[in-house]
Amino acid sequence: LEDQLFQLNKQKKGVHQSLMKEQKRAAQSKKKGLKNIREKKWTPLAAGQKTMDAEKVTGKRTSDMSEKSAKLREQLSDLYIEEEILPTFSLPAGVSNKTVISIMQGTVGYQEGKPLVTGISFSLGAGERAVLSGDNGSGKSTVVKALLGNKEVITTGIWSGVKSEQIGYLDQNYGTLKQDTTVFETIKDAVFEWDDKKIRSHLNDFLFRKNEEVQKTVKMLSGGERVRLCLAQIAAKTPELLILDEITNNIDLETREHVIQVLKKYPGALFVISHDQDFLDQMDITDCYEIKNGIFSFKV
Repeated sequence: LEDQLFQLNKQKKGVHQSLMKEQKRAAQSKKKGLKNIREKKWTPLAAGQKTMDAEKVTGKRTSDMSEKSAKLREQLSDLYIEEEILPTFSLPAGVSNKTVISIMQGTVGYQEGKPLVTGISFSLGAGERAVLSGDNGSGKSTVVKALLGNKEVITTGIWSGVKSEQIGYLDQNYGTLKQDTTVFETIKDAVFEWDDKKIRSHLNDFLFRKNEEVQKTVKMLSGGERVRLCLAQIAAKTPELLILDEITNNIDLETREHVIQVLKKYPGALFVISHDQDFLDQMDITDCYEIKNGIFSFKV
C-alpha cells in the first residue's frame, strides 16, 4: 500500500510538472507570435489562425492533464492511511499482581456527617477496567476527587490503594495542561530527565512532528491536540491507575479513534466515568458501577 502511495504521488508530481511546462510553453509561443506580427513575419489573418490552433492544442493538453491529476487525487484519497498513535507505556516492576484500589463501606461528602454518596465498596487490580455512571450532580466527580486525594472531600470507611502521585487523571477540560506552556515544555515538565531528542521522539508518536506544532502553547491547541498532549503526558510517566472523566464528550471522530488506540495499549488499571456506550464497548469494559439516589452499587 505504501508503495502504491509512493507511485501515485510520483505520478501526480509528474503531471503537475508537465502542466507547468505546458503553461510556460504556451506563454512563450504566444510571445513569439506577437513578435512575429510586430516584425510582419505573419499576416494578421495567418496570425489569428495560428493563435486559434495553438489555443486548441494548449486547451486539450491542459484539459487532459487536469483530468489525469483529478483521477490521481481520487486514487490517493482512496488509499489514504489514517495516522496511528503508537505509544510506549512502562509500569514499575511488581505492579502486575497489585490491588490498585480497595474501598469498603466508603462514603464521600463535603460536610462532616452529611455524605453525598454512600455504600462505596469495590476493588480494582492492575490491568483491570471499571466504569462509573450516574446522573449529573449524583456525586461521580466527588468520588474521583476522593480517589485523587482532594483534601476538600471528607471520606469514611476503609480506603486503600496507590498514592495520588501514582494516579493519572484525564478530564474533558484537560485540567492537567498549563495554558501558557508549550507542547515541548509540557512533556519536559513531566519527565525532566529526558533529553530533547527523546522528548521530540515521544511527541512524534503522538503526531506532534513539526517544529511549529511542538512549540505551540497549550492555549493555541485544538481540542483534539489537547487530548493527544494529555495522553502523551500519561504515556511519558505511566501511572498505575488512570482515571478518565467524560473524555469523549467534546472530541471529533478522528481524535476519538486516537484515544481508543492509546487506551487499549495502556497496561495499568482504568477507572472511567462515561455515558458513551459505544466507547465503553470498544474499550471492552464490563465492570460497571452506578450512583443512584446517593447510593453506590454494582450495575447489573
